Amino acid sequence: MPLAVDNTPHGIWRYAALYSPHVPAAARLTLGEGGTPAVEVPGLAAAYGLARLVLKREDVNPTGSHKARGVAFQVSALRAARPDLAWLTISSSGNAALAAAAYARGAGVSLAAFVAPATPMATVARLVALGAWVFVAPNALSVAQALAERRGIPNLRPSTDPLAVEGFQSIGWELAETVAPVDALFTFVSSGTSLVGIARAFACAERVTPRPWRPALHAVQGTGAQSIAGEFDARRLPEARSRLGDRGARKTRRVGEAKRWIRATGGSGWVIADAEADAAAAQLAAYGVASSLESGAALAAAGRAAAAGRVESAIVVITGAAEQEDDDFETMDGQVTERLARVDSLEAVEAAIDRLAG
Repeated sequence: MPLAVDNTPHGIWRYAALYSPHVPAAARLTLGEGGTPAVEVPGLAAAYGLARLVLKREDVNPTGSHKARGVAFQVSALRAARPDLAWLTISSSGNAALAAAAYARGAGVSLAAFVAPATPMATVARLVALGAWVFVAPNALSVAQALAERRGIPNLRPSTDPLAVEGFQSIGWELAETVAPVDALFTFVSSGTSLVGIARAFACAERVTPRPWRPALHAVQGTGAQSIAGEFDARRLPEARSRLGDRGARKTRRVGEAKRWIRATGGSGWVIADAEADAAAAQLAAYGVASSLESGAALAAAGRAAAAGRVESAIVVITGAAEQEDDDFETMDGQVTERLARVDSLEAVEAAIDRLAG
């Protein structure tokens, strides 16, 4: 079978022939996402009881996380299908919203980003700086979905949009092409969308490399949001809220497929406490990787698996960079106010959008 890769473009569009739906070249949006390094770290491997450790550095993506891959494909496919597209929406208080804002701006489309009241103002400021219109709502998820349905505005939320899985497949294909086989892959999951994409990619890795291989897939979650990992982890931790759990989805439509892939590959799930993730993130920082708490959790899970004799070699996906404060937040205050609204109903959102569109 001939390999279905294009050596001309960089990043996720190297695999354009494998995505569904097909996105014409003219509609493919890129900010330089994908093609991230896979780095071997022998010293860190030894510290965690592994013979070999590979870090997949998704933190170096344009918006600081692996979410850039999924959103790049979503926005490109939507733009190809709807050339007159004027608005997109998403409910997210983190990396997905930041990626959506960046790619919406790149496509010349307005983004209505719905965030929870507890979202740090630094994140709101970043969203505004990227051109988003930010709506703070106690029921952010449901209001965003209601807006999407009422106005026919595409909702980019990864857990609900079928297009979201496609771009994440590029992580698996890059690893299959560039990394010598390892036992297992560990990644933090929220909705499970990226894990499903990686799994689908390895399942057809023969399309990108003459020497396909397939790791066991391990899902990592935090306490209080362990809908996928909890079934596999025999260790019982309190299910109360945690910082790490707050970064995961408590419910997801992808739970069934994610669990099937974990079982099919011989993987597992790991529920990690905040203290474990903090310690691992500090270890990553000591090796020059300023990563997110979620990435620390994935490394901590790999260490637990090694200690249990489950794996000898592993890939840990560094899903995002460490959070940073906005030094220039004060200078952005006026702009933030102009693009920020606190709403509690769909009617309030529609009124704001009509005003903005006018």
